[in-house]
Amino acid sequence: MSNTIDNGNAASAPFWTVRKWFAFLALFLILWIGLYLYTHYIRAGYQYYRFTTEQLQQLNRILYQKDITAPAPEKVQVVDNTIRRTISAKGDTILDSSSHTRPQPAVLADQNICNDSCRIHKAVLYMRSEFDDRIKEEQLNIIQDYLSSFSSQEVISFLAQVKLRVRCYFWLTGATVYFEVVFWVIIGVICSSIFMLGNMNRLGQTRFEANDIPYQVAKLFYAPFSTIIILLTYNFIKHRNVIEVNTNEGLIVFSFIAGLFSGRMMSLLERFKDVLIPENTGISTPTAAMPPQVPHVEYTDNRSAAIPGRRSSAVEEKHHVYEEPEMIKEVNVDLKLDASGLFEEEKNEILEIGFANAVVTLHNVNGKDIITARRVEEDGVYVFIAHDVKPGIYITRATLTQKLSDDYIINLFGEKTAYITDENNGVELYIKKYEAID
Repeated sequence: MSNTIDNGNAASAPFWTVRKWFAFLALFLILWIGLYLYTHYIRAGYQYYRFTTEQLQQLNRILYQKDITAPAPEKVQVVDNTIRRTISAKGDTILDSSSHTRPQPAVLADQNICNDSCRIHKAVLYMRSEFDDRIKEEQLNIIQDYLSSFSSQEVISFLAQVKLRVRCYFWLTGATVYFEVVFWVIIGVICSSIFMLGNMNRLGQTRFEANDIPYQVAKLFYAPFSTIIILLTYNFIKHRNVIEVNTNEGLIVFSFIAGLFSGRMMSLLERFKDVLIPENTGISTPTAAMPPQVPHVEYTDNRSAAIPGRRSSAVEEKHHVYEEPEMIKEVNVDLKLDASGLFEEEKNEILEIGFANAVVTLHNVNGKDIITARRVEEDGVYVFIAHDVKPGIYITRATLTQKLSDDYIINLFGEKTAYITDENNGVELYIKKYEAID
């Protein structure tokens, strides 16, 4: 008999456990990192750089500094020791030495156009040394042709604006930048799942809900696309351009964090949805919704007709249920969270904060009574109690506006129609993320 029970339990036990799913994700992460290393080994990546102010000043000195010559004296004379013989009027011969001055060497003028191949070669050599000879060779040839064809002002302006394609390990230029984003987002998603499973195993939770697997697998698909959309949106807002993404190593950090907190990333897209596609503005608050119409409840009391010797009129036979009600001292309202429409991070944070700031009211559908339930703390848990309630049909409503840690404000709302009596004086009310009806 025990063998049958054991076999039945083994057959009904789920295949995936915490350790099995942990091992699977760890193996998948190792294979994914191997694919990443292999693809980056066979294909080199590039990154954009610009010349700094100091580098531009040094290039200007190399290309356009004036030639420096040795200082010459104000007047240099060289005597040829030529003897001129002059005969005076008296017949005397006068010996005179005449001096001839050679012309002074001219100073070279500044050249506005850099056509000196030696200077251009030195400038290109300086560029190679500054970037460890990692600048793309085709781009260096273009720069070299530019230096020999344009004036000094045009060359310096060109060098200040040019974006150098420098070889690096990561893919940060062109279309390959999106593959880099996908690689790191998926790495972040897997690391997040592995951390959660490791924490569950540490707490001794060996059973694993199979329903969580599709949720974790879904992150591998929606997280990369969500990150790319956010990246393109940011690039368009800042640079007004979505064709070319201006990135550096910070993109890798952002992609990994986006994968690690992919649930928060979807919450950010939820905010974009509210901005781009606003909900029906005709409903300002959840409490503005009209309560459902409940028919007027009446009943006929025929007990007096059964008493001999007593006359009963139609008015006496027909009584409204609320004409002479008994008061219910306390009605307890227990708030629960409906997690539909919430991400895992939002659900955990709401449960951690609790429902202490909720507003709970009871609306009598056959009257105008609106009773507000007061918050009471019992054993560290907040419950809501309404006092002196007449028996009848009530719509119990609860609204909660909660600010989460990332300054994201979420609205929760719930309502339930129930017949409250002295015996049935407790209401279990589920609240969920409020979405207006179109």
